[in-house]
Amino acid sequence: ALIERLDARPGGDLTESSASAAPDFRGVAFEEARGLLKKDKSVERFLSEIGWVYLNRGESYLARADSRFGSFGLQALCLRLRRGGREVSQQANTAKLALRSYMKLRTIVNEADEQAGTGADGGGDEDELPASLTDALPTFMETFWSLTAHDITGTLNKVV
Repeated sequence: ALIERLDARPGGDLTESSASAAPDFRGVAFEEARGLLKKDKSVERFLSEIGWVYLNRGESYLARADSRFGSFGLQALCLRLRRGGREVSQQANTAKLALRSYMKLRTIVNEADEQAGTGADGGGDEDELPASLTDALPTFMETFWSLTAHDITGTLNKVV
């Protein structure tokens, strides 16, 4: 794992410094993450996105440091390509979900207009929500999640 690779580097004995700075740092971090996951199941998605960025950046750093070609080494280039591919995939998924949400929103508006038309003719309940609205909620939520995940990874890629 990444921690063992960092420990193997000269002057990089993280287990020693972690042990002296805070007892069982990894255990405390795992318990904190486990507690967050129990509170809200959607947090796992956020933590996995954040974890992926940090892991990729850590591996990229090690690949650059271990190669005589630096950032032009094979592993460093592959990791940069993987990060770029993941970003493009996220953008495409977000665009697909946004388009799907737009189409669902058009269906909701059309259905609401139809209900308003039949309501004016003497029928329907104006307070009743269109059935397409409840069908579209999962799509809207997935779109918001995708936008948020894209924002998180974009911000981390800038600062990490």
